[in-house]
Amino acid sequence: MATLHWRIQPLPRSLAGHADPWDELNRRITAGHPLLDSRYLDPLLRHFGDGSEHLCLLERNGKAQGACILKPAKAGIWTSFFPPLATLGPAILAESRHLSRLAADLPGLAARVDFLGQDPDFSPPFDAWPMPCHRHGHALTIRIVLDGTFDAYWEKRSKKLRETMRGRDNRVAKAGLASRLVRLDRPEDLPAALERFAELEWSGWKGREGSAIGRGNAPGLFYRNMLENFAWTGNAMVYELWLGEHLAASQLAISGRHMIVAMKIAYDEALAAFSPGRLLLRDFIRDCFARHPGATLEGYTNAPPDLLAWATHERWIEHICLYRSQTARQMIAAFQAVRSLARGVARPRLRSGA
Repeated sequence: MATLHWRIQPLPRSLAGHADPWDELNRRITAGHPLLDSRYLDPLLRHFGDGSEHLCLLERNGKAQGACILKPAKAGIWTSFFPPLATLGPAILAESRHLSRLAADLPGLAARVDFLGQDPDFSPPFDAWPMPCHRHGHALTIRIVLDGTFDAYWEKRSKKLRETMRGRDNRVAKAGLASRLVRLDRPEDLPAALERFAELEWSGWKGREGSAIGRGNAPGLFYRNMLENFAWTGNAMVYELWLGEHLAASQLAISGRHMIVAMKIAYDEALAAFSPGRLLLRDFIRDCFARHPGATLEGYTNAPPDLLAWATHERWIEHICLYRSQTARQMIAAFQAVRSLARGVARPRLRSGA
């Protein structure tokens, strides 16, 4: 029986010829998680990669048994490809006992490997790691299981949430505004829908701080390319909430066989009195119950308390640091202590009375 081994090679800011085996592995191990799909990862690498990313493939007889995308960080440390826009670190592996070999096979001296943005429901079971391990929560994400009907789900939400939403509906009705939900999923409709989404973001606080998606910036190009990739199989959607003739809110989403991922939402701050983002969220969930019975709707966000009230389940997305050995952990701790001390010495002191 052939032994398992890791094959590690640089990526040219793309999965290139490895997209098909990566996707086959994703289907086999995670049932096709949309955020681990090459249609998502390729645009992410193209627009946010810096060329230092490496594909790590666990193979037996030339067939992939596991994979992750890592890049060198600080001295002796490798880390997941996890740009700020990402919500899930790319790692697909049924068990973690082969990761110790990965640390040995990485170029240079890999004393620690940081797996960032790991979802305990889909990531490798890191509890089997035999060496020192440090893990901490990164984001509290939410899930809505789309079992039964929307009405049954809604009856189980808190009385406070239901009353709050009823009050928002009344406010819209008193203003004489007709509310309608539009779902766009045809490839030819998505570019214009994304333009409208960007206009909403630029008109609000994200535009003022410069973080809104735009036609020419990296986030805008990423979302355009990524949505195009999913649209050809009917797995990209933009939901729009219109109040009268005004686009009040817009939601981007992608889907897989058993999952819908809510990606970004934008709303018109001029209509904030009607809470259009929350009105859209409710109608979006209702549509998902109708179209995707038995699936899950994943938020992949760091949910504030008011958003947790919408969830049927919640869990922590984690950053997990795997040390190659106890000695490696001690060496890194010593190096970090020396570097911290050096920074303190180098910092100029203020003279008394200055």
